[in-house]
Amino acid sequence: MADEPVTNLFLNAQYRTLLLLEKKGIVEECECLRCGSYWELTELGEKILNQFDGGGLNGCYL
Repeated sequence: MADEPVTNLFLNAQYRTLLLLEKKGIVEECECLRCGSYWELTELGEKILNQFDGGGLNGCYL
């Protein structure tokens, strides 16, 4: 029961991030070869770290 609020917060944050990514016009997803993090590439050439894949290991945010 104690896990429910955390789960709900996570899902709400994930939903908000998905809406943000949709607005930015994601065109490609790429994986960092160093740490396995996934990046979203936008139409404007911006790289956004996908924060829901457990990426960014060892402080790698290429």
